[in-house]
Amino acid sequence: MTRRAGVFVLATLVGCLATAACRRDPSDAWRGMNVIWISFDSVRADHCSFNGYARNTTPNLDRVASRGARFSRCIVQAPYTLPSYASMLTSRYVSQLAVKTQKDAQDPNKVVSQAPSPMPEDDLASEALRAAGYQTGAFVQSWLSKELGFDQGWDLFHHKQESLKEKMPSVLSWLEENRNRKFFLFLYSTDTHYPFLHFHEKKNLYGTYASNFQFDLDTILGTRDGKVHPTETDIANAMAMYDEGIHWTDADLSPLFDYLTKTGLSEKTIVVFNADHGEEFDEHGVISHGQTYYDAVVRTPLVIAAPGMPAAGTEITELVENVDVAPTVLDMVGVDRPRAWIGRSLKPALSGAAPAKDAVPRRAFSEGAWTFWIGSVIEGEKKFILVTPQERMLFDLKHDPGEKENLALSDRDSVRTLYHALMKHLGGPQGWIASGSGAAPSYETWMKQVMGHYGLSEDSDVVKELRSLGYLR
Repeated sequence: MTRRAGVFVLATLVGCLATAACRRDPSDAWRGMNVIWISFDSVRADHCSFNGYARNTTPNLDRVASRGARFSRCIVQAPYTLPSYASMLTSRYVSQLAVKTQKDAQDPNKVVSQAPSPMPEDDLASEALRAAGYQTGAFVQSWLSKELGFDQGWDLFHHKQESLKEKMPSVLSWLEENRNRKFFLFLYSTDTHYPFLHFHEKKNLYGTYASNFQFDLDTILGTRDGKVHPTETDIANAMAMYDEGIHWTDADLSPLFDYLTKTGLSEKTIVVFNADHGEEFDEHGVISHGQTYYDAVVRTPLVIAAPGMPAAGTEITELVENVDVAPTVLDMVGVDRPRAWIGRSLKPALSGAAPAKDAVPRRAFSEGAWTFWIGSVIEGEKKFILVTPQERMLFDLKHDPGEKENLALSDRDSVRTLYHALMKHLGGPQGWIASGSGAAPSYETWMKQVMGHYGLSEDSDVVKELRSLGYLR
């Protein structure tokens, strides 16, 4: 071989290697990384400063978002905590979950709650990751309890009613113990739940208001029933407290992020932040959450950050759901997902891939309000809410983000399409409609209770309509 030929071969080889390197999927480096999933209670998407909120509520999480991607249209599957986390951690819709009853530890005759919850046959994200060799640790409280099935798949299940600040020493100790192994940490805090500053000193970060109004069960029920009428000042005061609670809870994450930086774990750890639901401030005649499917409650923050992310610092506007988070995490780290999961992986978007032009429009579903609102579905910018079997709402989110103008009477085609989509969703193999077919359902569902609440018998017009449409046999 001549010298010139040798140089040509070498140049060709280098070029091929360079091309291969350029074509290599940047997400390959995420395989086997650690995962820290942080989830706060009651945080709505539009009150996070990384989503453009005017108040600086989330400075620590802003920095996480700058290293990752934020999904600005993430929809929760239920507007209150228990069914939302049950759905999120099992990647199953609420109507696919069992209704579990929790009784008081001191009084077994007293029912504490009755709502969709994980069953032993459901696969939690923790189970899949532990089976793949991860050390798994959960630092949780409130509804995320052993009694309600959330203890599945954890090497450490730390359930204690305490603030995030009080949790942090135990969290850091567990991380230090497992820093040389693959780990999955799930950190849940209720510090942001009403009354908003129950774990923090009020310092009036966002103003002082001549009001003592607070969200509690009496004011929540009273406002909904029209017996309590909060003033603009009352709402401004409550919102200032809410934002301050988010700010101080975000601040309590500082030791965690400092530890990751100091130990170098930040270079091999994926960080996720999301919430179970948002919070309403009398935009539609109610306060708090759990009662409706307006965006203030069902649109929540989602940030996913990984080292070397091509989409770092960007906003992703595609419609996604909380059931997508667990499949995304498993896909990123290279772990097979459980077969029963229904969420989709968002890794392509995080890798910088453009959405497929021929992709089927995504729909996002929410259900399980404790006021027995039936459910909602979003497709594109159209949002349909089935309040009761007879009451329907339709909103154009692009032109009416505040959901003030009900288009149900003027856009009957969209109502019909989305109503059918919601019915098909609820009537899946284990949904409440399937349970009315005469066959024994695999699960007792929340939606079966909903229809019982409305007294819908086999002879009701609604059931007849569903049968005529093919949703019932």
